[in-house]
Amino acid sequence: MRNVNELLERLNSSLSFEEKYPELQDEAEKVHVLYVAPCMNASGYYRMIAPALEINKTKSHKAIVNQIHKWNFNKKHDEYDTPVDERLIRWADYIVFPAFFTDIQPSIEGIVSINDRIQFVMDIDCHYFNFPDYHPGIKKYPKEQLEKLLENLSKMDVITAPTNGILETIEDKLEETYPDADPMFAFVPNLLSNQAYAEVPQINKNNGKTVRLGIITNPSQSEDVKSILPVLQKVLKDQNAELFIFGWNGKLKDENSLGDLPFKFVKPVSFLEYPTKLNKLALDVMLHPMNDHPFNTEGKSFVKYLEAAAFAIPMISSSVFPYSEIIKHGENGMLAKDENEWKEQLQKLIADAQLRTDIGREALKYAWKNWSYNKSTMEVYKELFI
Repeated sequence: MRNVNELLERLNSSLSFEEKYPELQDEAEKVHVLYVAPCMNASGYYRMIAPALEINKTKSHKAIVNQIHKWNFNKKHDEYDTPVDERLIRWADYIVFPAFFTDIQPSIEGIVSINDRIQFVMDIDCHYFNFPDYHPGIKKYPKEQLEKLLENLSKMDVITAPTNGILETIEDKLEETYPDADPMFAFVPNLLSNQAYAEVPQINKNNGKTVRLGIITNPSQSEDVKSILPVLQKVLKDQNAELFIFGWNGKLKDENSLGDLPFKFVKPVSFLEYPTKLNKLALDVMLHPMNDHPFNTEGKSFVKYLEAAAFAIPMISSSVFPYSEIIKHGENGMLAKDENEWKEQLQKLIADAQLRTDIGREALKYAWKNWSYNKSTMEVYKELFI
């Protein structure tokens, strides 16, 4: 994360404007992309920070992140103080916003008065229009704010998202409510970047005799974890394995949602520390349960698979899209349709260390070859920002 840390320190420093934004000094004729104020969390990293750093490796494009906010789950992007300097607006050919839930029209008018050739992009990182009933997003994003988000989207030149399901939902809603809106829709996947892993010296392996199982989750995904609770209770009782839950202590409103399930809680950390923390856990198997709900199957990318694969950790996932599309069962991961299959795959991987190694290695090769920043995947950005 050295380059990310350097960017964060530079933006938060007392340096001069020119020193904060050295990209402005590049005199070459390039396409300029301005990313507006991501948060320092997974979404901000995958959707804005990593793309900006990777774009700056190209000869044809330059990118600037104007500001990075410390992440607060209780805040929306438009609740942060996010001024955009006129010099950055004049420089930019494209300006990329995160999801905004208050009226963006005054900002658009102000920007156009400075630079009338700029193209407006909004990146939608989540299936905001399809939260399940149990998800905290139901309360955080009430109907009137979602209506304002849709109105803001109607004013964009380009809408990007990490899944086609999100884009299709937005396209349908715009066609129904704002039929004159005509944005371009672009699938921009979440990708692995060396920015996050270059400083991890080597993959940490479990040298103990007990197999280490892991789930990376948060309270909003509680129902997904609970979907395999009986299997976990059975396997942990009968097998030589222990469970680590990274990011959630198992409680909702101070109630223990996971009952007497034995597990070790791993506190969530800043995304800057996340790859190192994940590596230190030395997991043997990653579990990724997902309920078959549109919020998951249409709105979730397979980034958790990529993160596990980066450390050669074999994954067992629920056999639902999108994970069912990238996991070749028994080769670069395992898929499970029901409790019996979850139990079967878990028992198989716990018992067979060589199988864990083989699948982990295949996952590692597959992820970096197909879903990382490389010459092929960078074409997505070159075709988007022209």
